[in-house]
Amino acid sequence: MSIFCLVNGSTQNPLCWKLLVPELEKHGHQTMITPSLPVDEPAASGTRYAEVIAQALEDASDDAVLVGHSASGMFIPLVPSLRPIRRLVYLAALIPKPGASIRNDNSLPIQTCLTLNGWRRAGLATIRQRMMRWQ
Repeated sequence: MSIFCLVNGSTQNPLCWKLLVPELEKHGHQTMITPSLPVDEPAASGTRYAEVIAQALEDASDDAVLVGHSASGMFIPLVPSLRPIRRLVYLAALIPKPGASIRNDNSLPIQTCLTLNGWRRAGLATIRQRMMRWQ
């Protein structure tokens, strides 16, 4: 069986996995939850986030499945450059465009998305824009 490394998003904490862990373990998989990501380090780059995730996997086998939720979808693709990973899983996660920066991606206004209310406003703005195109 596999080991699932669960990486929470930037607005959650590791407790967000409490319902998924027993389900994976019931099916014979091992689980590990990464420690808190460096959200308190304003200058932390995507590489820094990937290093924290890779360090959490230091003792894990190469059969690790990395599950990224929400904003961690931006960082999990960097981890395989630091250690072997069997598979990446994006769970309601941001999927980066190769060669693009999240700060330059017009589909995600990062300045307004740094808080939960910002995410809601950004989502509503996107829905409103799409509805305007349909009319």
